[in-house]
Amino acid sequence: MFRSITRVAVLMLFCTVAAGEAMAVCKTQELDFRSTFRTGDRLGDFNDYGAIHMDADNGGDWPTDCAKLAHDALLSKLQSTPSYVWSESLAGYQVALVFAAAHRIASYGWFNTATEPYGPGSTRLSDELQEVINAYSLTHHAGACGMTGNGCLDDYAGQAAAYAWIAAFKKKRGDTDVPTTLTASHTAMNNFFNYVCIHDRAEYNANPAGGVCNDTTADLGGWNLTGPAKVFSFEHEQQTPHYGLGLMTTIASAFAGVKIGGGDLWLSEDQKIKARAIFREVQEHTNASFEYTTDCKKPSKDANGVFNGFAADVPCKDFNDPNWYGRGYDPRMYHLEEFYDTFVGTPGVISGIPSGYTYRSDDTCCTSYPYWRLDRYDSNWGPGRYTSYVDQGWKFVEPANYGNTARYMPPDANQPRGYLDGVTSQGHAYGWACDADAPNSWVKIDLYANGTKVADDHQSQYAWWSSESAVNQLCGGGTAHRFQIALPSWTKGLSITAKTRDFTFGPDVSLPCLGTCTW
Repeated sequence: MFRSITRVAVLMLFCTVAAGEAMAVCKTQELDFRSTFRTGDRLGDFNDYGAIHMDADNGGDWPTDCAKLAHDALLSKLQSTPSYVWSESLAGYQVALVFAAAHRIASYGWFNTATEPYGPGSTRLSDELQEVINAYSLTHHAGACGMTGNGCLDDYAGQAAAYAWIAAFKKKRGDTDVPTTLTASHTAMNNFFNYVCIHDRAEYNANPAGGVCNDTTADLGGWNLTGPAKVFSFEHEQQTPHYGLGLMTTIASAFAGVKIGGGDLWLSEDQKIKARAIFREVQEHTNASFEYTTDCKKPSKDANGVFNGFAADVPCKDFNDPNWYGRGYDPRMYHLEEFYDTFVGTPGVISGIPSGYTYRSDDTCCTSYPYWRLDRYDSNWGPGRYTSYVDQGWKFVEPANYGNTARYMPPDANQPRGYLDGVTSQGHAYGWACDADAPNSWVKIDLYANGTKVADDHQSQYAWWSSESAVNQLCGGGTAHRFQIALPSWTKGLSITAKTRDFTFGPDVSLPCLGTCTW
């Protein structure tokens, strides 16, 4: 009859027989996950945020709701992370994971639910996210950007995604500087494409001092890429095709964030040609077995550090990477079908290029060992990179998900409202509360006895009764806005007051008492 009865029954069953099952379901309950800052272990932190992101995208009913656990873990992680982390190299990737996860957490109703008291110096998730915004800035890990071995593509791609998801957060909060943040994302994206390395071998042979990245988009030869120049994904002073294509998943993530932030989405014709050429580079260096070839180029330097030719060809991936168990960056890891179809144009099979690899990835590839090590927090192929490549670069851009506002936090346009109808002689506080920003969800109730916070009880705090049509109309819709919360015995004889939380960002609202509010 009532949702509350169902949820309490589920809770009791879970607590008695299903605790181990929850650990298998939710990533943030794994043994090696850490909900606090890992000093000196940025890879571990990155994988922790990936695990939080995975749980945030896996919401359901309490108590097996991974999105609720993602909220608690993210709040704890941010509370313990020093601000300097957000200006370190490649911080943009963590920022993108953090804010995209926050949106998914909010879509399930867990965004503003931190248990009081929140802890020393902390408040709520929205406040911790603001601290990240205040601290985030771009730092180039390779020094000044240039074409001497690193083009800073990863820095700019990460920055584009970070600002896109920050803009989405600000949009839902109602900030006035959303256009400025969206512009910062677009600027970073433009910088990414501006620093794509274009190489003309004939010109280089004639003048090695001119550098490896010696040509312009015009010499790529338009949409069909018939010109003499090619994209040269230049990382760590050698050609690594997966570097360029992998970063396109981050650009896809940025597009998803911009969409949620209400911004315009576009690539210029110049950028589309470069994106197509990035894809062509992988096709050129992949065989029919989806393995990278061994013919990538490594520029050589003279004693003064000036590129003066090419050394012997090198493998296009690191075959000796112990974390990859002999595989390397498999091209099928990059699920870019939706992004290319929507924003670039279908690459297809380019004339004269082997057709063994296309960007249409099958669902059976790269979802488990030996491709991804989702149970490893010390691996480059753990939850962090998986969520960056697969979740944000593919799933967030799927037609069913892209632009589906129900997947993300709602705009904060209304304050919550409701009443504490009274307290029964059996010690049950009851009434109704809602936030019209999310009428089909629920808001958290905080109870106080003579001003002292009553400890949260998940059996009742998150179990809601069906509500009558008059209440539903006041709430802007929905069918379950009534609450009934069992009070602990120590509150007997004390004055009971109640507050309701805003669904997302706003302040708590006191609920007027309509009847007897003691028991």
